[in-house]
Amino acid sequence: MKKAIFMAICLLIVFIAASYFINKQFDTSNPDNKENAAASKEIEGFYTEFSKENMGSNITFHINKTLANIELYRFYYGEIRQYRIVSIKNLEADYKQAEIEVKTLKKGGGEKTYKDTLIVVRKGDRWLVDKYYSTSVNDWPKLP
Repeated sequence: MKKAIFMAICLLIVFIAASYFINKQFDTSNPDNKENAAASKEIEGFYTEFSKENMGSNITFHINKTLANIELYRFYYGEIRQYRIVSIKNLEADYKQAEIEVKTLKKGGGEKTYKDTLIVVRKGDRWLVDKYYSTSVNDWPKLP
């Protein structure tokens, strides 16, 4: 009887592990999925440059076109402490939408987490940032 219970528990653990692995592999919104690897790499490159206080011209290497107000977004972010790609979803054949969680230290003190949304477009073998949205605009100064 004890042996049967032990075997049932072992089978249950194997089943749960296999289910998790299969779900991870076939979840198309998973940024680690090999279908999203190239886009994920480009997004990482974008945020590596965007995280710098003075992002400079290297950021244009990751952008499809001029992004309006990208400098303002960076200015109001404060110090970017960490970012994490939460998901990458297919929109169309050559377009993907990425959700990124960005943790910052504000200039006046205090930590804040923002959610960025990027639309990336395939240009040849690269994925370039085409559109950029952020919840950081909610903390921008308001005009009277």
